[in-house]
Amino acid sequence: MFYTFRKSKGATSRGASPATHDHAPRPRSQDHTSQFAKNVIIPTCDLSSEDTLKSALMDYAQNLIRQESFDDLGHMFDYVAKDGTCSEAGHLLLHSAYMGARTDFMNGAELFAKRSSDLSKFSGFDTLAALYTDHKNTPFAASLALMCLNGMEQLFKSNIETPNLPMQAVTLRTSLEQALIEQMDALIYLVPQCDDAMNEGHADHAIKYTRRILTQAPLCTNVTRRLGRDMRRTGQSDLLDLSARQCAANTYDSCGYAQYAWAYLDALVQRPEVIQELGVKFFADAVEDILEHFPSQEPVNRLLANVTLVLHHAPRTVEIPTAHRTALRAICERLTTDALQELHPLIWAEANTLVSPQEHSPNIEHLLSFGYDRATAHLVSHFQHSLHEGKSVVFTGSGIDLIAKTHPS
Repeated sequence: MFYTFRKSKGATSRGASPATHDHAPRPRSQDHTSQFAKNVIIPTCDLSSEDTLKSALMDYAQNLIRQESFDDLGHMFDYVAKDGTCSEAGHLLLHSAYMGARTDFMNGAELFAKRSSDLSKFSGFDTLAALYTDHKNTPFAASLALMCLNGMEQLFKSNIETPNLPMQAVTLRTSLEQALIEQMDALIYLVPQCDDAMNEGHADHAIKYTRRILTQAPLCTNVTRRLGRDMRRTGQSDLLDLSARQCAANTYDSCGYAQYAWAYLDALVQRPEVIQELGVKFFADAVEDILEHFPSQEPVNRLLANVTLVLHHAPRTVEIPTAHRTALRAICERLTTDALQELHPLIWAEANTLVSPQEHSPNIEHLLSFGYDRATAHLVSHFQHSLHEGKSVVFTGSGIDLIAKTHPS
């Protein structure tokens, strides 16, 4: 991990309890935030262990894909699949490699669609079938091939008014789907199919894939978050609460109700109206289970970044019920004063892309700066009473110190 520490001058005596601070996070002006941000002192983790691992694995996987080193790639996926947590880095690694392969096929499909609509003359289906045949004994082969096939078919549907898929494409799909159904020992390979199932309007398949993955990897969070995002994106929000409860029930022995909150976390930001379906007491209990079963600062930052966004942005499009607003504010208070120990700016920046996709930037320094500014804006708002009194708010490993400004004698 890479840490920086925001410092300010002052004594080190413990101040008053933070429980008396302002409970409602509110957006503040940039000048107001800048004025007090220097008095909020908290360790900042620029690149978490997950970010570092994700970057390294994705780079390596892309190189293997380009070199068609499928045996080495298979060993890497096998290692990830046997990781009981099925980490976010592992899933993103899988997606990265799949998308690298799919891009090559989709580029060929796009070039063909510009010249002709007679798909019987398109060689990409035969090429994919041959590639799958050569590597069909590799555990991820069926999933990767189906992902590529889905991509090509979606592209043709977008560019050709009534695409007539040739028989070899239909036969290949049947073969791949059957192989995937039989692939019970490496459920991580089903992850990319969740998105494609939603793209095709088959929410029931995405729900089935998610629940099957969670039986093997009950502590996996990003597959549940993806399910919530996809349901929101494809107009399947009416199934979200039921699916979230099913995910929580499937994983209760491992992490309590935690998966209920993970299923809602991104969807609440992207489509605030789903808050009307949210079981707010269930959600609050799920947050407590996340704090118990996911003991790191990454989930704390993700929860806090998303919940503050809901409180800030949802009122613009939907009226939040009083009970829900009260509960969300209580969750913010709990996370900020009892759970937060360090900032992860990249997580805060990533959360903001849920409501403002155009703000996504490949520049890591920009993302770090943006995420840090948004996180400190929340902290300045949360502790504004103490900051207005001239105190510094210092996050320590054992709690929060409020340090009064020293006066010259």
